[in-house]
This record gives sequence, structure tokens and C-alpha cells, in this order.
Amino acid sequence: MDNAATSDDLVILQKRLAERYPVGLATIGNAFRSDDNIAARVCDALPASALNSVCRYDLGTYTSFLGECLRKHRAAIVVDATENGTAPGTITVLDMSEILSGKKQVRVSSSHGFSFLDELRVYSKDTRLPSPFFFFGVEAKSVDWSNNLSTELEIMLPELANLLTALIDSIAQPAETNARS
Repeated sequence: MDNAATSDDLVILQKRLAERYPVGLATIGNAFRSDDNIAARVCDALPASALNSVCRYDLGTYTSFLGECLRKHRAAIVVDATENGTAPGTITVLDMSEILSGKKQVRVSSSHGFSFLDELRVYSKDTRLPSPFFFFGVEAKSVDWSNNLSTELEIMLPELANLLTALIDSIAQPAETNARS
């Protein structure tokens, strides 16, 4: 098999996927640490209609793959738990383009200490990341060892999914409109 042909086929496939699924949606979290798994659980609760333009990446704690997963999409959202000391379920939405460019300082503490932010900064030096690009954080109540969410966040799942759906819709529509132009 011709390596150049295989490489060309992969580039074509990536382009088609990016056109079909303009929004890269990445979840970060540890399924064994209670509310630290809120990102995956909120995405599991999304309605099918919200997923029509989304390519979902459940990274767990492996954030080093984040840039590679998202780079081929026109827009991106990273979902993670936060620990800011606010009420459980409080939403934090940040424009990652401003943060990665250094125009805005981070004033939020993600459950993963924003280690993924450092990885994205390094990655973005050589590779263009999507724009728009948002962080969607959900305030955790507990990150103790448990396979279950806290009762507070479990009850809030439908509301959190609606808020994430609204963000997805707001960035997917312009991308879909541009793709048709």
C-alpha cells in the first residue's frame, strides 16, 4: 500500500469529519472520583439533537490528547469539573482563545488544576486550535472516591445538559452556516 495515498485518505477523512461534525466536544474527569465525572455525565444527558454537529471525545484523565482531538474542528468545547468554592452546579464558561493568547487570565480552578491549559498552550504554538473554543466548567460538591455523582449534581443533570446544549447550538449554527456558504 502506498503511504502517500494512505496519508491523503486520512486527510480527506479528517476534513469530512470536521465538516460533518464542526464542534469538537471533549470531556475530562475521573469516573471514580464522584463529581469529577460530571463532564461525561452531562454529555451523556445531552439530547440527540445536540449531538448532530458534535464529535465527542471522552478523555478521562488523559488530557495530553486534547489538542490532537480538537484541532480538526471549527469550534470546540472542553467540559470539566471546577472547584472554585461556589455552589455545586455553578457553571463557568470561559473563552479559551483569549486565555491561550494571554489576553485573559484564568480565574477558575478546574478539578485537574488546568494542567490541560498548559498542554494546549504548548500544542497551540505549532498547531491552530479551533475558534470559537470554550471551557464549560461545572462546580463539584465532592471529588471523593465514589462511582456516583453527589445528589445535588445528579438532580441538576437535566439543567446542566440544557445549558451545555445552548452553548453547543450557539457555536454549531454559525459553523454550519459557514460550511454551506
